Order: sequence, then C-alpha cells, then structure tokens
Amino acid sequence: MVKLGVRLALAAAVLGLGYWAWTVFFPSPQKIIRGRLEQMAKLASFTDKEGVFTKAANSQKLASFFALHVEVRVDAPGIENETFNSREDIYTAILAARSAMRTVRTQLLGIVIEMTPGSQEAIANAALRADLGDQKDAVVEQLKFTFKNIDGEWLVTSVVSEK
Repeated sequence: MVKLGVRLALAAAVLGLGYWAWTVFFPSPQKIIRGRLEQMAKLASFTDKEGVFTKAANSQKLASFFALHVEVRVDAPGIENETFNSREDIYTAILAARSAMRTVRTQLLGIVIEMTPGSQEAIANAALRADLGDQKDAVVEQLKFTFKNIDGEWLVTSVVSEK
C-alpha cells in the first residue's frame, strides 16, 4: 500500500512538472500578449536620468512592438488628436516625447484579451494611466489594442482611444 502511495505521488509530481514546463515553454497567446503589453508600459516609462543613447534605444525597442503598417489614433483630453500610420512615425513620436518630458510613469490596468476565431488576431482592452512628471493629475485613457501574429510574433496593428 505504501508503494502505491509513493507511485501516485511521484506520478502526480511528474504530471505537475510536465504541465509547468509546457506552460513555460509554450505559453498561450493571451499570456504572450499580456507580457508584451506589460513590457510596452515599462518601456514607455522613463526618468530625466535617461541618457541620449538610452532614449533612442528604448524608443526603438518600444516601436518594435508595432507592425510596420499600423494605425494609432489617440484622442486623450488635453492632448491634440494624433494619428500615426507606421512604425517609423511611432518611433519619431516616442523619441520626441522622451525629449520633451522629464519623467513619465505608465501602467496598463485591467487588461482584457479576446482572441479572434483562428487565434491569429487578438483584441486587448486596457486603461492607460500615465503620471507625467510636471502634471498634478494622471492621464487616464481607455485603449483598444489589436494584435496580429506576424511571422510568429504578436505585433500591435492598431491602437484606438475608446470613449
């Protein structure tokens, strides 16, 4: 009877380890997209201690999360309505923002991800909270991200402000 209990415990441990390894090495698209959104928020945050080369490198890293042809429409209160149509436009805007502002701390809150049929596209809704160094109140904007699996990588193809 003791041998059976040991074997069952060992089998359960092997199954648990196998499940853990599967989720680590083959994460679900939702987990990948959530991770990418969290990385984007982290890269969008910066302080005034960031050097020129770091600004450019982090701007380039952040822009790399977007597809080459992308549509980004931002209608945030107090900010001029902007539309960007390419990764290069986004890179230029990110770099300009990093140069114009002293500090920014961003978070994406309440991320909800829905896969489309076929699991090659996904819609992610999240609230962006941006603490801008010299402003008293944080900017909060509801955003809708569209992701597409392009050559095995989940890239943002659209970001739209939700009203």
